[in-house]
Amino acid sequence: MNKNLLYISTFLVGICFPLSTKITNVAIIIFCLFSVFFCYRNRLFKKQAIHLFLYTTIALFFISAIWILAAENTDTAFKHFSRRVLFLILPLILCFFDRNLLGKIIKYSFNGLWAGCLLSGLYLLGKTLNIYFDSRSLYQIGPDLFNYYHTYHNFTAHLQIHPTYLGSYFYIAIVFVLLHIQKTKKHRLFFSSLLLFLIIIEFFINSRIILFLVLFTIFLFFIWFLRVQFKKNKIHFTIYLTSTLLFIGTLFLFVKDTYIYYRFTKELQWETSKNVNTKINKDNGGDSRLARWSSIIELIKDKPLIGYGTGNEKEVLERQFIKDGLTFSVENRYDSHNLYLSYFIQFGLVGVIVFIIYLFGNICVSIKSKNILLGALTCSVLLISIFENFLNNNAGIVYVAFFQNVLLLYSLKKK
Repeated sequence: MNKNLLYISTFLVGICFPLSTKITNVAIIIFCLFSVFFCYRNRLFKKQAIHLFLYTTIALFFISAIWILAAENTDTAFKHFSRRVLFLILPLILCFFDRNLLGKIIKYSFNGLWAGCLLSGLYLLGKTLNIYFDSRSLYQIGPDLFNYYHTYHNFTAHLQIHPTYLGSYFYIAIVFVLLHIQKTKKHRLFFSSLLLFLIIIEFFINSRIILFLVLFTIFLFFIWFLRVQFKKNKIHFTIYLTSTLLFIGTLFLFVKDTYIYYRFTKELQWETSKNVNTKINKDNGGDSRLARWSSIIELIKDKPLIGYGTGNEKEVLERQFIKDGLTFSVENRYDSHNLYLSYFIQFGLVGVIVFIIYLFGNICVSIKSKNILLGALTCSVLLISIFENFLNNNAGIVYVAFFQNVLLLYSLKKK
């Protein structure tokens, strides 16, 4: 089988992520079929070292498989378990590729990812600007472009992808583009423009944790850049530093009148206070995360070691929310919005320990191998999981199962 077909399927996987979760699932299936056929034709099915699988998603797969036995509702349990099948399939397939081939898969998939982010960003921005200017006689842009009606859920709704998930795809694409600009001067103007565009789209996506990750990552890269400039030319260093400080000041004056600033101030304050059936603003209200987390902790106390079983989170939460008077959470069938608490509910302390070992194992491998992409992706999952059930939903499962496993195995394979 020609390698080009494998590379094309890899590129398609990357480009589909920011466009459609359903199409991504199809692309992943095609990639898996091509990969198995490629391994068979080239006789790559050979015994692999056990240590390669230690920090892959296989551990997360087996936790969900075993804890079906503890579930009250086995139908729901099997449904949630089936979502995690790629946690097993992808590392088992990818492990047979050598380091060079894994490197090619990383290259083509991430090139597909930034291309997909560019397409989805242009589509969403076009839709948003069309709505924004539809109610205006003049084509003038003000802070209201970044208000509630044009950002966050209202921005990503056109693709039916949750802002945090779409934002995570854009975030890792931003890291990839930053590394590309750092390593080579080829097409630097294009990739610099692409980087700026992806960052602007992140402000429209307006996921708090993702924006924090983006700004912190840019800060780290900028510190590195300033250090290089300080060694080369102190005048250039001064110009860059002064210009950046002026830009940040101007940007803050613009952002403070937007929904972005509101989400990082009043809305965040509301979420981290114990509010039950109250309003965040004129459009939104309900039960704050802290109020829900307080109920969840009471629930965990009853079964701290083994939990309530795979996929039964919403059923047991509903009972606790009713007991605690969280009517809004019951009506909207809210989950925990925290993957660590979700793992505690489903798999108990055992599941949480397995998940933490998985995360910190990947971080250790990324540090040892100096794989910035693996480190950035793992840290993003670690932080996102504080606020979202990131690996309970298909959009997060497929993303981590593909990108984290290929980056991990690439780092572990011998050069």
